[in-house]
Amino acid sequence: MVNHRQVKRSLVAGIAISLLLTVAVLASGLMLPIAVDVEQPTTTAPRAGTPTHDRSTSQPTAVPLEALLRVTTRNWRQPLFDVTETTPEDTQQQAPRPASAVPMTVQLMGTVIEHGRSMALLRKTDGTIAICSEGETVDDSGGPVLVERVEANSVTVHYAGAARTLELPVTPAGGS
Repeated sequence: MVNHRQVKRSLVAGIAISLLLTVAVLASGLMLPIAVDVEQPTTTAPRAGTPTHDRSTSQPTAVPLEALLRVTTRNWRQPLFDVTETTPEDTQQQAPRPASAVPMTVQLMGTVIEHGRSMALLRKTDGTIAICSEGETVDDSGGPVLVERVEANSVTVHYAGAARTLELPVTPAGGS
């Protein structure tokens, strides 16, 4: 076991060795001459047709003040795309079917029952899972699906003007 006196001696010895090495490096640096050989680059004549630049007289290009003002006063929170105007003909062509004609594609994958905050795990058409509490909505192809009530094996939702009950899929006994 190492006692306090041995630790102190080890620290003093380490510091002494570090100081000796520092003095040795500084002494060798002062005694040895420093010689630097630098070759001057050879200059070649510029090719015909290439512009020659004199770096001693070149100045950085100035940015006009108007360009800086345009950047600093821009609304950076605006959408990254331009909103296009739609004509009545476009809206008639793009009119979706009535919500009742579009079947609901959201599937119930699981429930989480907690006191005061129960949640439903819903799989959307793109395969992503949405975790929704009571009162939250999830987007579906025919419109929003409002989660009204979450129970242990079912969820009551409001879709296309009607209340529907989604049941958990039944797994066979012993299945994973």
